[in-house]
Amino acid sequence: MTEHNTVAIVRSPAARSFFDPIAEGLAGAGCEVTEFETLDALIAEPEAASRCAVLVTPGALVVDARVLDALPRLRGLVSPFIGIEGFDVGAATRRGVLVANGSTWQNVESMAEATVLLMLAALYDLDDARDQLAAGWRRPGGMRSRMLKGRTVGVIGYGRIGQAVAARIAPWEVSLLVSTPRLKVPLPAGAEHVDLEALLSRSDIVLVLASLNAETRGLLGQAELDRMKQDAVLVVTSRGGIVDEAALAAMLRRRPEVRAALDVFATEPLAEDSPLRDLPSAILTPHGIGHTRESIASLAPAAIAAVLDLVAGRPPEIVCNPDVLDTWPAG
Repeated sequence: MTEHNTVAIVRSPAARSFFDPIAEGLAGAGCEVTEFETLDALIAEPEAASRCAVLVTPGALVVDARVLDALPRLRGLVSPFIGIEGFDVGAATRRGVLVANGSTWQNVESMAEATVLLMLAALYDLDDARDQLAAGWRRPGGMRSRMLKGRTVGVIGYGRIGQAVAARIAPWEVSLLVSTPRLKVPLPAGAEHVDLEALLSRSDIVLVLASLNAETRGLLGQAELDRMKQDAVLVVTSRGGIVDEAALAAMLRRRPEVRAALDVFATEPLAEDSPLRDLPSAILTPHGIGHTRESIASLAPAAIAAVLDLVAGRPPEIVCNPDVLDTWPAG
């Protein structure tokens, strides 16, 4: 483990302590670990940059061609978290750099459960029910709650979380529509692979579960949102930036029968003056609805295992760019 055991860690300012067990675990396993506050600080150290074999950093940080070219011996790029929207995966693949993330089963299934939770909370108008109790046990003039059973659910993006959500809502006898540019796994029986326009116009519930990248940034603007049914439910738990938040807020003001539940936003924390905050039909949570004890506990061990695989010349369990494996140096 001597030739490829040099590991650089660039911490996130918002999660500094999270990286401590990763650094300690790698050092204890015999890796040569150096830590930096920023990617530019790493690049500015010629010896560290030239020897770095594996880079561990949050996937929200921008690791593009400039950064990759400054790390000539890099063989692996690891985000301990699921999101890798800051990584230029194409540039990494072209340079023979394997990309891994924290898509552990605990993380995937926690996010799937949380997505179902928000969907049901929106359908059953949970916030309004709590307000009724706080206001003195008043009863609404008409029933706003709706059942999930028999509805048409559209899933935008069909990675591991999308697949886990589909498995969990199947007992509700829903009709499943999936929109994704590259369908890599078979769909459940009865599900349809459709284009985005068809999904938006036919779905009672729209779940945004796609990764944030150049193809999906701004995917749902005013025109797309206006295609949704008059009483649709929109749930966004993958990444902010896919939905135009200003257009969504305007649509929710025009169409109060539409409901939305968002856990992620284009800019986080969500601005205090965001128009989404004042909308009674919107459930907002601070990018943490799917963060469970189990999911958080799984991330550091998974990151350590991925790095140790990489320095040993083995592909880790979770590979985000499998196309690189044909040329990736093993050994």
